Amino acid sequence: MICSFAPDEPVQQVVKAAYELEDVHFYITGNTKNAPNKLLEERTDNVTFTGFLSDQDYYDLLHASDAIMVLVDRANTMQQGAYEAVSVKKPMILSNSEVLQDTYQQGVVFVENNELGIREGVLKMINNFPKMKEEMDALHHERLAVWDEKCSFLKGVIK
Repeated sequence: MICSFAPDEPVQQVVKAAYELEDVHFYITGNTKNAPNKLLEERTDNVTFTGFLSDQDYYDLLHASDAIMVLVDRANTMQQGAYEAVSVKKPMILSNSEVLQDTYQQGVVFVENNELGIREGVLKMINNFPKMKEEMDALHHERLAVWDEKCSFLKGVIK
C-alpha cells in the first residue's frame, strides 16, 4: 500500500483486513512518524510498515510487489501512486471512485474503503491475477504510446 498516513487514507481498515488474509503480506509505505502509534502496535505479522524509503528502495519495493494498493476516502482524487503502479506494470487495488474508474479501466480492482471491501478486493486480485497482470501490461504500453505521441508533438512545436 502506497501511503503517507494522511487522514483520508484508510490504513486502519487495511490492517484490519490483513487479519483475515494471513497468506498475504502487506507492505505499507510512508513515514511512520505520521502514523498513529496504536495502528503500528495493532499490526499482525503479515503487515510491514516500511517507514520512509529512499527513491531506489521505494521503486525496488514496487517492482518486487505483486500488486499495488492506493486508497483514499476523498472523492475526485487522482492518485500519484496509481501512476507509479502503471509505470512498473503492477495491477492495482484502488478506491471505488468515479474519477479513478474513468481513468483506469483495466488492470485494477476497485474497492470500498472498509475492511470487508478491501479484503474482498485483495481476494479478487489474487483470484484474477493473471488477467489483471495482462491487462496492466496492456495499459502500460497504451500509456507509453500516448506519452510518446505527446512528446513528439511537443518536440515538433519547440523546433
